[in-house]
Amino acid sequence: MKSFAVILALVASTALGAALPSAAEPQPHDLKLVLDKDEFGEPVWRLLDENIPAHVAQRRRGLDAADTSAPQPHDSGLLTKRAAECHNSNRAYTDDCRTLANSIQYSNSPVPNSPRHIAYATCYISWSKVFQGEQSRFWAGAYDTIYDCNGGNPGDTHNSVSGVIRGYLPNGAAQCLSNRATGCS
Repeated sequence: MKSFAVILALVASTALGAALPSAAEPQPHDLKLVLDKDEFGEPVWRLLDENIPAHVAQRRRGLDAADTSAPQPHDSGLLTKRAAECHNSNRAYTDDCRTLANSIQYSNSPVPNSPRHIAYATCYISWSKVFQGEQSRFWAGAYDTIYDCNGGNPGDTHNSVSGVIRGYLPNGAAQCLSNRATGCS
């Protein structure tokens, strides 16, 4: 009788959605970046399409409609959320920035010391000072910049974003989100 109850509980939990996690659910991972050259011949850490984590790739293919709107504010663990300074120049496509941010969100790979930027398509996450940590440290600042600056500039109708945010990274480092690797201060 006990085995029947266990089987019934297992069947019920599976039917109610408490099944084992699917392969596309976010999991901590090592994010593979490729050291490449940008259009000016400068080195850049680049995220390639084939290295995008499964949970992000699934969203990009439109299989998960949960992430089609602007990101929502989150609890980054800070006592006070800092607002991003939004810029009208050097704007990257928001969807590229969202893909990059989602890809690093659970990355336990170390932050590269040099060059101090990571790129996906038109979007660069760059930082002003060297620090030790995991790439996932960039997620909160990237998403808050997207939330604050996507369409937040007068006359912006291009679904693009550019900005700098401070107070999220150690050593007083600023974090930028834009279409270029340099100029983050």
